[in-house]
Amino acid sequence: MTRIRIFLVCVLLSATSVWGQFEVRVGRGGQSWLVAADSLAFVNMAPDSLWTWPVAAGDNLLANALGRGGSILVSVLQESFNPFGEPILWPVFRDDITAAAHIADGDLATAFNPDDFGLDRQSSIYIDLGGAYTIVRTRLSPRLDAEHVGNFPQTFDLALGDRLRPVVTLSRLLTTGDVSFQRYLFFGITRPNIRAVIDWPGVLQVSGRRQARYVRFQPIGDAPWELAELALYTDGTAPPGFYRTVPLLAGTGTPVWGRVRHEGGPPLEELPIVVQTRTGPDEEPLLYFVTQGPSEVQVNRAVWENADDFPGIAQGPVRPNPDWSGWETVEGGVVRSPSPNRFLQCRVKFLQPGIKLEGLVFEYSSPPAAGQLRAEINPGVAGAGVETPFALSLQTRRLEGRSDTGFRFVEILTPARVAGIDSVKVDDAHVLHTARVDPGRGFEVNFWRRVVKDGSFVQVFFRGEIFVDGTRFEVRTVERRRMAEAGTDTVIQYAREGDVDRATPGAGLTVRLATPNAPLVADVAPARRV
Repeated sequence: MTRIRIFLVCVLLSATSVWGQFEVRVGRGGQSWLVAADSLAFVNMAPDSLWTWPVAAGDNLLANALGRGGSILVSVLQESFNPFGEPILWPVFRDDITAAAHIADGDLATAFNPDDFGLDRQSSIYIDLGGAYTIVRTRLSPRLDAEHVGNFPQTFDLALGDRLRPVVTLSRLLTTGDVSFQRYLFFGITRPNIRAVIDWPGVLQVSGRRQARYVRFQPIGDAPWELAELALYTDGTAPPGFYRTVPLLAGTGTPVWGRVRHEGGPPLEELPIVVQTRTGPDEEPLLYFVTQGPSEVQVNRAVWENADDFPGIAQGPVRPNPDWSGWETVEGGVVRSPSPNRFLQCRVKFLQPGIKLEGLVFEYSSPPAAGQLRAEINPGVAGAGVETPFALSLQTRRLEGRSDTGFRFVEILTPARVAGIDSVKVDDAHVLHTARVDPGRGFEVNFWRRVVKDGSFVQVFFRGEIFVDGTRFEVRTVERRRMAEAGTDTVIQYAREGDVDRATPGAGLTVRLATPNAPLVADVAPARRV
């Protein structure tokens, strides 16, 4: 696989702004979704959009398969020669036998019969539904008039298949053997079908619920047959679709990633999708290794993917790059991944059929509040529903040659119940501040004097109760900046968890329950006999 490094166009929104505000676009009005793709599954893709086709419960998936970009092919054996010049029969997948589409036209007066074209009666039919969907029932039938009703298929194998890698043409998949089929409905020589119309599963049969994009109808034996109808019915659901970009490069070395918006359609929060991001200092969120004897050697992705082609070398482990953050879900239209990191990678999960995503715009500004923000919370373990004193530690680092702005406002976002903020220190000295608790969301600290100094060590001491194992505390600075043309803008910079206070154990922003399965309510007894 050839790795393409993408330099996205960064648009300066206001040349005369007090602070620089920029954006990275993917899809409509920006870089093509095709070029920006790192991986995808169960999603259709064009340069300016990603989408999943709409379906409704009870729909026959074959009825609009061609309209969704699918296809119907007939497999024909043709004479060819192997590398030694010996004659062999080689399968060819033909799309010019248009009568094969009769099986999906909904008209029981038309049918596909291989005898009409001089084809072998064991010629298979392959179908691309144009998308992966949940299949709950199938129906097969010949023409039902007196002349043709006896031509129903007696022995055959109906199978379903799919693949996770990017979609290519069905003929290419079949030629390369890059799709596997699993049996769905089977009638063999020893137990042939005896019904003209097959409706499966019936009322008393096991559910036929399966998810697939590709269908294979494979006749068995040499008995005459025809198909006027092959229907596959859906319950209106589909496997979730996934799309992931390559790491996207910002146009400045110190971007503070901000809002995300959908260009060309409904607001992001109205779409049934999940958008996640992660950030890092380089274009390698994953580290690839090959093994050579007892040794591991780090290589790039292209070398790793082809490692097995070289003698004495094998694919080794793939490890997360420790300099990259973990995946964070976009909430409220804001990137929650740490800043400033030059590269951002995005992935999108499509939760249902019928979704269209045209363009994503990632806004960022510069300079940052701090070149590096790291935070941790202690203790990392607490009793369920027990008021516990916590210390949240935050440390800043100024990147060499950068003009960081510092910060006055810090927000701690958490579902924990916060009882109160007791004190705040900067570099071990108590400082003047105000604090505001927002129940169910966390709290905010307003420093009366801006924290600017490189290496500043901030501690916030507060009391709170947790009720869920793995309760998260997210730390971010919030600054209002004046833009020349856009008025004011809110710039949010998230801290990355790390070992800030070496005197305390742990280095995270998650608190576990001392007894994970402890009941939050003790044994309940009635106050009086009922």
